Amino acid sequence: SPHLYTAHFAFTNGTDGTFQHHEAMGRSSYGIAGGSAEKMDVFIRDWSLKMIDDDIVIDIQTNQGQFKLTLSSQKPIVFHGDNGYSKKSDINDRFSYYYSFTRLTGSGQYKTNQTLYKFKSASAWMDREIFNSLLDKEQIGWDWFAIQLDNGSEIMAFQVRSDSKSPYYSGTYVSETGQSESLNKDDFKLSPLEYWTSPKSNAKYPIKWRLNLIKKNQSYIITARFNEQEL
Repeated sequence: SPHLYTAHFAFTNGTDGTFQHHEAMGRSSYGIAGGSAEKMDVFIRDWSLKMIDDDIVIDIQTNQGQFKLTLSSQKPIVFHGDNGYSKKSDINDRFSYYYSFTRLTGSGQYKTNQTLYKFKSASAWMDREIFNSLLDKEQIGWDWFAIQLDNGSEIMAFQVRSDSKSPYYSGTYVSETGQSESLNKDDFKLSPLEYWTSPKSNAKYPIKWRLNLIKKNQSYIITARFNEQEL
């Protein structure tokens, strides 16, 4: 089968400082995995993501329990960049088609072997990107932020890092009423403030950032709930 489906599920509990992650993979042969080209409807074995009417329904079964969440969007869909055309470098042939639901609300639960977590007022964000290629050969990684503010607005901001030149910046500001504005390198700056080194891999991760949103005269400090969330 030419179609390979992969999925990832991570669960961070900021209250007790625990983190778990799971992966699923399958080909479309024999009904192991599949997806629709007409609507949001994809599955891998007993993992599924689908849109039913106006609701997004997530159902994931792992060896530690079952996660279910039903969400609906409180704002219109946001197309990033130029009507969804989102560049990833100064070279025009590195891009994705990129859209988001930036303010999803709903409810659900995660029933593990030991605990039942109930989400009575879940708040979520959904990103979808379709890339045309890999990054530039000089680009070495990226830092991506999806931020829901208490005033009802949202910020998507990213930088693609390079080992030989300045990062490539892009983003979107979404107002309380759902109006979106594109952001470029002159509109915001991302600065890491603190790092954590993994005792398992010895990799170094930024765990605290400053986001200066110059275009709106705003500044935010973004901090990880806890350090050890390495995949």
